[in-house]
Amino acid sequence: HHTVFEQWTGYLKEDNLYKGLFRKFITQKNIQNSLQTWCLCEHQKKSMIENHLHSNYEILGNVVNTNIFLPKQKNNPAKKFIHISTLDDRQKNISGIINVFSEIEREGYKFELIVIGGKEEYTRKAKDIAQKAGIKNIIFTGMVEQEKLPEYYQSADALVMFSNYETFCVVVYEALSCGTYVITTNAAGLDKIISNELGSVVPPKNEDQLKRAIIEVLENKTSCNTERAHRLIKNNFSEEVIGKKLYDYYASLPSKK
Repeated sequence: HHTVFEQWTGYLKEDNLYKGLFRKFITQKNIQNSLQTWCLCEHQKKSMIENHLHSNYEILGNVVNTNIFLPKQKNNPAKKFIHISTLDDRQKNISGIINVFSEIEREGYKFELIVIGGKEEYTRKAKDIAQKAGIKNIIFTGMVEQEKLPEYYQSADALVMFSNYETFCVVVYEALSCGTYVITTNAAGLDKIISNELGSVVPPKNEDQLKRAIIEVLENKTSCNTERAHRLIKNNFSEEVIGKKLYDYYASLPSKK
């Protein structure tokens, strides 16, 4: 008997990659013989059960290093937005983000959009989309080392995510730990985490609502309650909290003699 930690999006019907007899055979054997399966969100758990993967499930979430992802004062002449992801358009809908920002730019708003991450293939596609959209105020940084990420969150006025599906979306939690406002879809139950004081939640693929949420930041109609955001992450997803959950679980198991 063993414990399983599952993070894969493939079980979700939106991703639909849980295919193939061999994959299914191995996965079922692993999951069904496990004492416990930890997953990242309720949607992932339900998706796994719908795929006939029955186990003793618990939601764990990912760890956020709240000692590194700390709030800092922001001081931008123009509003700064960041997007951090693989840039896989199928999941992250980077094209939707670029479309909305290019429209906002044409309407005369001043901003800076920094796009972080992405394999070369996805980055190339994203740059092509940006070029076709004619957007000027966009910077692609490529991959950024983990230790340099906090300064990007700390300097940004908002993180913008527009994912079609997720299992956790750790960048949202890292941004909140830095006291940075978050605009995101309600993928992975993020609507249960984010209130008006912390960010704005829009439906996937709804570019009109995404645009409205971005303009609210540009027009200073909303901002993040920095202390509350950091405290929320520290109390629920810090190394200490997640570590204690795991410690308590393993301590509860009968010891082998």
